[in-house]
Amino acid sequence: MTITESTRRFEDDSYSRHKIFLYKEDFNRFVESLNDVVDHVKTELLPDYDYEEYSRRYEDDGEWEFDQNDNSDGEGW
Repeated sequence: MTITESTRRFEDDSYSRHKIFLYKEDFNRFVESLNDVVDHVKTELLPDYDYEEYSRRYEDDGEWEFDQNDNSDGEGW
């Protein structure tokens, strides 16, 4: 599996790409580590954030819905 991040470089109007190549023999360790990091963020760094907000919006009508009045960056931090 390849996980790719593209970051826009404004000075020359291009993109910088970073790739992580994840091999099947590393899946279990990767998932375990990712879960550890997500748990840490949820419990230690952002314990008051409503992580179920978007799931509830989707379950209500079956479509993703975003608040147009929300001026946040969508990152939650």
